[in-house]
Amino acid sequence: MKKFSLKRVLELRTSREEQVAAQLARANHEAHEADAARDAVISVRHSGETQLADVARAGATVGELRALAAVLDSVDARIAEARVIARTASDAAERAQELHAVAARERRILDRLYERHLELIRLAAAAQDRRTMDAVALARFTRGEPDGAERAERS
Repeated sequence: MKKFSLKRVLELRTSREEQVAAQLARANHEAHEADAARDAVISVRHSGETQLADVARAGATVGELRALAAVLDSVDARIAEARVIARTASDAAERAQELHAVAARERRILDRLYERHLELIRLAAAAQDRRTMDAVALARFTRGEPDGAERAERS
């Protein structure tokens, strides 16, 4: 039987799936790092709020409170930036996941075709073996030779 004509396409699809899987891993890692950075900035904000409350209770001057409030405004801007970066990274990870699903599905389709091809080869080989055995049995029968069961009985 002839070789699988889509073998090279299967190899390319497998390679593509591996490349997309690597992209997915990178995108997931970047999303995780962006989330961690966002959470760190939010933690700084909470610390600043606590510090502002402590300074206010201690009777700080208006200038000190304004300076601390300005710092918190700066941290708020960084939180907004971190949220945008985290959302962008998360979106990229989702797109990479979708691409990986498509690449895996395309490879699985060709895998199934390849499995069917191998099954047809096995079936063809088994059919050829049966034809050969039938021909041998028919030749022995026409010549009057005993088959394997009759030889065992005679022994």
